[in-house]
Amino acid sequence: MKRLESYLGEFGSWLAWLFLWCGSGALIAILVGRIEFPALQRVSTKLWGIGVFYAFAVAYFFAGCYFFILIIRAHGRRGQLVREGPIGEIQVSLWAIAGLVRQTLRQEMPAGRFRIKLTRLFPQAIKIRVRAELPGHQSVVRVSEEIQRLLKERVEERTGVEVEKVEVLVGGIFLARRAESPEGGRAP
Repeated sequence: MKRLESYLGEFGSWLAWLFLWCGSGALIAILVGRIEFPALQRVSTKLWGIGVFYAFAVAYFFAGCYFFILIIRAHGRRGQLVREGPIGEIQVSLWAIAGLVRQTLRQEMPAGRFRIKLTRLFPQAIKIRVRAELPGHQSVVRVSEEIQRLLKERVEERTGVEVEKVEVLVGGIFLARRAESPEGGRAP
């Protein structure tokens, strides 16, 4: 239910932002003569009318800014996992978890390139997707299973966030080159 409320709130904020900024732009366009609206243009020729138009345009603009800030906060809040601690909330961002996953892969896994994507699963769990190049001198399946186990273990242990799934997509397999002998030929 919270997820639906979050999306409905964000949708309403987008509508309000769009309406308010379009209203502000329309008032300015009437003042400068880009939009012709005879009843309003008569008012805009008087000094008090110009002041009212500008006041409403500025109010609409800043009210739109408020809703834009709400949109940004909704996106940021949706990216955080929140737990209730003994004396307040504990919030863990997906960026922090992604950093932990990157460090773990760099320290524990064989050299290779990788990309990480985290998806928040409601209520308080995540899915980790790793696209990696793995070494071909070991079983790719075994290395992938080790990555899954290690990431699930480390993230849950260090952040307290449940890892529901770890998907490993092997995007490439690389073989280590044999060492060259000093005479210029390959080592046996």
